[in-house]
Amino acid sequence: MQRAKQCNLFFYPGYRRWMLFLFLLSYGATNLAAAPKYLPVCIQESGLNSETAATDAIAGSENTAQSEVDDSDFAPDQSAETVPAPEDAIVLFDAERGINLFRNKLGGSTDWNVAGDLMEVVSGNSNHIVSMVHFQDADIHVEFMTVDAENCNSGIYVHGNYELQIMNSVNKELSNHTMGAVYGFHQPLVNADRGPGQWQIADIRYRAPVRNEEGEVVREGSITAWMNGQKVQENARFAEPRSTYHPFRFRTTDFLREIWEQQKATSTGPVFLQDHDHPVKFRNVWIRPLDEHAFFYADSFAEEGFESIIASDSIDDWAVREGAMVTRVQDGEITVGWNDSGEGGILCVPGSRTDFILEAEFMPMGCRPCFVFRAGFDRSSTPGNSPVVPPIQSFEQRISTGSDDLDSLVNPVRDQRWNLIRIECSGEKILYTINGGKAVEIADANPQTGFIGFELPRTSHEESYGEPAVKFRNIRIKGL
Repeated sequence: MQRAKQCNLFFYPGYRRWMLFLFLLSYGATNLAAAPKYLPVCIQESGLNSETAATDAIAGSENTAQSEVDDSDFAPDQSAETVPAPEDAIVLFDAERGINLFRNKLGGSTDWNVAGDLMEVVSGNSNHIVSMVHFQDADIHVEFMTVDAENCNSGIYVHGNYELQIMNSVNKELSNHTMGAVYGFHQPLVNADRGPGQWQIADIRYRAPVRNEEGEVVREGSITAWMNGQKVQENARFAEPRSTYHPFRFRTTDFLREIWEQQKATSTGPVFLQDHDHPVKFRNVWIRPLDEHAFFYADSFAEEGFESIIASDSIDDWAVREGAMVTRVQDGEITVGWNDSGEGGILCVPGSRTDFILEAEFMPMGCRPCFVFRAGFDRSSTPGNSPVVPPIQSFEQRISTGSDDLDSLVNPVRDQRWNLIRIECSGEKILYTINGGKAVEIADANPQTGFIGFELPRTSHEESYGEPAVKFRNIRIKGL
């Protein structure tokens, strides 16, 4: 789960530091603990003007402030029938390439119908689907088709609270319920509906509202949106959600309640596609994060039967092969760096396994890790972060996330970002999935029982990133 960074008063230069100091002092020492815990999410890292953001956040203790961001120049190209995802986007759904990064409201696999290149709503008890990828500010692209039914209805719930309306609206008067409306807030600027049976395109530039420690909106969010080549919203602002039917309020679940608590704390959340009792079709859904806050929400891809490999902030029962060293274990994250001689190595998980599913998130920082498994070497006499563990047998399987073969992935491995890997070993079949897309499928003609390891190889990129390292977190395994 994404954690917001704490804010130090002395990060602020000059008079802004004294403004904050005087503000806090005026409330008295007893109120210092109530200062916005997640202030740096909106000030230091959001890409907004930091001076006005600081003022807005403080003003939000008494009233809701407006963002200074102006997205009037957002003008996506919607001239083609379908719009390919740019290189820096994360594809959420592309059936032809095997990508489906959505889950149902319980956190399990979706049951919407997938055929060809599209996905069709299966109705039932507000059967919305929710993205595994969470984000703060982002561009969101959705292609959809309504059916020939009066008031055929669906929607794009951004962060589960703010809906860009999908509804058959040909020849209807504009309202805050028609196609292209921000439901309950703003009617569309124009009626851009092509009508049922036609593929339609929606592009949203979303700026998340910011909440204080109590979960109250202290700075408004905004949406600028286009549909079918026409601008339907321009810097449309909103604060607290107004509808009682949104996913966090109506027929909600424990899974969604957990997401909502995280969202209030960090201003990061998912995008939902709405089930409103009509078989609306979707295809080619992707997001393009506008900041550094996008991540894979761990609980949304942990299937039943998985267990966490890291039970605490200690991995003393792990071992080291060929020179790798653990530089830090904190808050469930393992950071692996080079040893003093500049060598890489392998950090080994306790136990040996043959058939299993392994899931983990990893962040490359100057080098790409390898994942080693069904590996034969002796680690029984080397507890903790010991020196070298020599191999005693030559067999092992591995995947290098730095392989050129992975450059063509739908969602390729990104440096300085969290990536998601899934390794499934079942008999002779081995399947690798990276960031939701099938990467490699191979046959292991001689399956062996062995260890699992995370390898830090040598790299030539240290001048770009400093001392090379890789972070790992949310490491889970399920025996088959």
